[in-house]
Amino acid sequence: EEELTEDQIDLICGTYRVRNNSEHPSLLSWFPKPNSWATSSLDVGFWSADDETWYQQRVRAYLDGTKGPLNQASWQKSLRFHREPARLAKGYEVVCSHVLGEFL
Repeated sequence: EEELTEDQIDLICGTYRVRNNSEHPSLLSWFPKPNSWATSSLDVGFWSADDETWYQQRVRAYLDGTKGPLNQASWQKSLRFHREPARLAKGYEVVCSHVLGEFL
């Protein structure tokens, strides 16, 4: 299975290295990196209607200047809507795996 390189992920997510007062530049991106997305309740395994709504709202906020790029810690905080759907999906995955294991 092929995987994207970190440089490819940075390009897709619109990542910028921004110099600030510290020794190390801050990494800001217009969209969350996969690890931040994977811990959100929006990651349900496919692009859902909720994902599309979130994306459209985010783009509108960029265009009207009310939002800007975030670092990954801020992305993780901003994507923490409700954890229950993510826990429920994980529970279904565990149960289905167990059931399939019994019958296969």
